[in-house]
Amino acid sequence: MARILYLYPSPIPPSRDKNTPMLYLSDDHFGEVLQPVWPEFEGETCIEIDRFRFWLVRLRRIPSFLKRILEAIYFIFKGVSLHRSGSCGFDLIISYGWNTTGIVGTVLKWLTGAKLIVEIPGAPGAAYLVSSPRVSWRCRVKARLTRWILQRVLDRADGIRMLYPTQLDRFPSKDYVPRSHFPDFVSISRLEPTDTDERFILLLGYPWYLKGADVLIRAFHAIKDEFPDHRLRIVGHCPDRAFFEQLRQNEERIEFQRGIPNAEAMRLMASCSVFVLASRTEGMGRVLLEAMALRKPIVASRVDGIPYYVKDGENGLLFESENVVELAFQLRRVLGDRDMARRLADNGYRVVHEKYSEKCFAEAYDHLIEAVLASTDVAVCRDGIPNPRILATPDDASNVCASDSNK
Repeated sequence: MARILYLYPSPIPPSRDKNTPMLYLSDDHFGEVLQPVWPEFEGETCIEIDRFRFWLVRLRRIPSFLKRILEAIYFIFKGVSLHRSGSCGFDLIISYGWNTTGIVGTVLKWLTGAKLIVEIPGAPGAAYLVSSPRVSWRCRVKARLTRWILQRVLDRADGIRMLYPTQLDRFPSKDYVPRSHFPDFVSISRLEPTDTDERFILLLGYPWYLKGADVLIRAFHAIKDEFPDHRLRIVGHCPDRAFFEQLRQNEERIEFQRGIPNAEAMRLMASCSVFVLASRTEGMGRVLLEAMALRKPIVASRVDGIPYYVKDGENGLLFESENVVELAFQLRRVLGDRDMARRLADNGYRVVHEKYSEKCFAEAYDHLIEAVLASTDVAVCRDGIPNPRILATPDDASNVCASDSNK
């Protein structure tokens, strides 16, 4: 059993329900989570969920560079304080991301003697280059800088968690450092599919340009006359909609909506006809697993980690990123063939429960933690799910999650 310090930069406060990975890691581990949250958050600043305590800090709305400095200072001082206050120090530090949290993780590793796992949440540096139609010199500098930081953090990491096998092909690490790839946590069990179809195409997420909202709008214009009963709904935070309003061309069947809480987003997803993720870059897309769990057909771009989770013609349809014509073609297929749409949705539902459930996530992470603490490498089975049996019998091992699911 390991004591863990998790550095988690998400501003969304944790939930006491099943929608947190720490609940599933608590069977074998315990520890602390350091997390900066929205300035408007008014709840408790220390929340205990099973065997993990979440320490929340509210940071005022200040320039992002200054905010990152304050986050780093908080993480370091609070991490050292917690390390010294417990009956035993931290065995392991986990950093979600490699910029502020990764740098802090390497500092805390040096100060505490704990081992460090770095989680890689996306395609390194790519988001800076595709977040808006025009790429500024500042974004190009940020992309280069974040890749430089990543390599230095990887050089000091004791374990690496990726989202897909080729995510770090451009970034070498020490051969003896355990690497594993499996998706971010999604609470599959809380999602119940329905037969509701309110005849709309849905895209959820932000930034809209990175998520390919403009590509989807153009594709919808190309097919709207063929499917007069369907609408397009794009939901997510977008402070400047001028570019997208221009593309909409006053089309009443294209609807824009601000970001909404996850529970509301899931109810919306459960009633769509097809879910689309048209991203220009994407580590994996948690929304894809959520759409599978809600038994919805998926159309997604063939970029980064998406093809690892969505197999074209099996549990979704793929198109080349930014290719409006191909996206329109795939939308015609899924909207015009209800039997195919149902087959894709059913396959997605089966895949997400067999390979990407909460249990699979916990088993994969437990195995990575064990390998890091034992300083051994991680064996990975055919679909990328770390498998304890492979270390002993690599030729005969089968997927534990797949064989144990739905019992």
